[in-house]
Amino acid sequence: MAEGFRTVLWLLQQHRQLCIFWTLNYDFQDKTLKGYLQGQLRKSRPVLLDPADPTRNLGEGSRWDLLAKEAEGCSQQRCCKNVSGSPVAHWDVPLQVPWADKWFYCTIL
Repeated sequence: MAEGFRTVLWLLQQHRQLCIFWTLNYDFQDKTLKGYLQGQLRKSRPVLLDPADPTRNLGEGSRWDLLAKEAEGCSQQRCCKNVSGSPVAHWDVPLQVPWADKWFYCTIL
């Protein structure tokens, strides 16, 4: 559980590179939706598309810098350290992976 929590904190600190969208409820098969999604995913980071509504980018208009600063502080807390006092490692989650059209990189969930 500590590794999972530490991973979330690490991802918050990497918000300038963060791009997350889900393909469960929507994908690139429909031409109209594909064009729209491509536009959404080209936006400046962070891009976090709502899993149920790809028109909603949860990454826009928020103070990610403040959240990242708090995440950094939280990652120094005891719950994010091993018994020896060393930091718990975060999971190796790619911030960006190539997508089909190779013109943008995102983490796909």
